[in-house]
This record gives sequence, C-alpha cells and structure tokens, in this order.
Amino acid sequence: MKKAYFVILIISIICLTPLASFTAETIQKKNLGKITFCQLDGKYWQIWIMDLDGSNKKMLTHSKVDKRSPNFSSDGQKIVYVTNEGKLWVMDSDANKEKNIPLKISASEPKWCFEDKKIVFTSYRGVYFLDDSDIWLVNKDGSQLQKIIRRPSLQFLPDISKNEEVLIFTDVLELAGHEIFKLNLKTNDYIQLTQNDSYDTAPVFVADAEKIVYSSDKDGNYDIWIMDKFGQNQKNLTKRPAFDSSPVVTNDGKTIFFLSDKTKSMQIWKADISGNKLKQITNDNLDKQDISVYSP
Repeated sequence: MKKAYFVILIISIICLTPLASFTAETIQKKNLGKITFCQLDGKYWQIWIMDLDGSNKKMLTHSKVDKRSPNFSSDGQKIVYVTNEGKLWVMDSDANKEKNIPLKISASEPKWCFEDKKIVFTSYRGVYFLDDSDIWLVNKDGSQLQKIIRRPSLQFLPDISKNEEVLIFTDVLELAGHEIFKLNLKTNDYIQLTQNDSYDTAPVFVADAEKIVYSSDKDGNYDIWIMDKFGQNQKNLTKRPAFDSSPVVTNDGKTIFFLSDKTKSMQIWKADISGNKLKQITNDNLDKQDISVYSP
C-alpha cells in the first residue's frame, strides 16, 4: 500500500511540474505590463490591448458606439472608459465584465485615483463641447459626485498625484492659449505652471510627482516636454518634426509612452525619461488614440 502511494505521489509531482511552470511563466508575462488604446474597427472607436512591446494586440470591445479614453487601474485589472454618449463605464481588463457608473452629467477623459477608489474626469458642456468644461471627482460606484474645478472657460485632461494632494490639468485662458495649472486639493490653491504663447497640454505626473511630463508646441510643433513640479526647468525631450502628444509615464518613472505622427499615421512610441532611446511600438496605417499604460 505504501509503495503504491509513493508511486502515485511521484507521478503527481511529475505531472504538476509543467503546469506550475506554465502558470509561473504566464503570471510573469502578464506582470510585464500592458498598453490599452483606441483604434477604429472600420466605423467605431474600440478599445484595444497589447503588450508593452506592441505584441499580442487584441480588440477588447465590439460595439456600435465609440469607446474612448481607457485608463488602467493601478493593478491593471480594471479599465475605466467613456462612450461618445458621455457615459462612464468600468470593465475588467480582459473585457469579461462591464458595468456602467450612473452619472447625471456627461463624462470624458476618466482616470483612476485615490488608490482606485475614485475616478477623476472632465465634463464638457455647450455646442461642440467648446464652451465650457469642469473637472469632477466621483466614487467608483457613482456616489459622492463632486466638482473640484470651478473656473471659467475650459479645464480638461486631469491627473491626480499618487499622494492624493495635487491635481494638474490643462486650462484655456480666455481662449488665448493652453496653460498647465495645478490645484492643491487640501488648500484649494491654484498655481499656474506654464505661461507663454504656446499651447501646453496633457500633463501627467512622473512617479513621485516631483516632475511633470506634457505636450507643447513651444518650439514650433508639438513635442514631449518635462518640467519640475514648480513649472521650472522646462525641457524638450523629443525635438523632431512630428506631432508628439498624449504622454503617459510608467510607474517606475523611467519610460514615457506617447502618440506621434512621425510615420504619417498616429502611432505609439516610447522614450526614456531623458528623451533618449526613441522607439516606435506600433507601425501600421491605423491611427491610435487615448493610450494608457499598466506597468507593475
């Protein structure tokens, strides 16, 4: 009886070892990170996902409405997004489950914040959405809807620091230009970070919020720029004849992914935080929009 037991045990170990190895490899590969973005399926904008190197591209959504602005939760398990109807949704990153977050206002440009307990977003109003907009905060279940920016004209593309203390956003000053502002969420004090004749937009924090990456046409065409949290030491990172925009930064603060029309269509590129090691990630004739990166 004992001999039979040991034979069964040895067989079980041999059979389970490949499975365990496969599981570990699968988890390790999954933890390498993902990019989610939008691309047309021929008629509608859909949400796609792929590995950080551009491999294993897959369309997650299949709908008869545009789905835009996907944003990963901090663990990469959830994606918040909006439709062209202004509705706010959350789905699993494998698209198995979707849930509408009920709001009494329209939503655009959502991002997870406050350890994925809340979502910050822009709500546009007026003809063609160009008259006015505000930035709002809501719990992930749709409760406690709160307007956190109360300024005239347009405020959009918000990003909240991981320490939950500061909000940065694009502000249109009397339709004269785009500048980057920050709001101290504890004191409600506004500080203007950029002030020039250029269009500065799409700011995102770098890791510990000591630096900010953004897009600007200060040097004649849109490039990816970086500055410190006070708006000082502004530096052009990409410096090339292309439209470089919509930067996102990996969690370790070492890599920037962004959109560029360097090869005519809008594709996903990356560079290190110093602007070096430029590399094209996607390469086809289909425009990409609204990128978000999960990097453990």
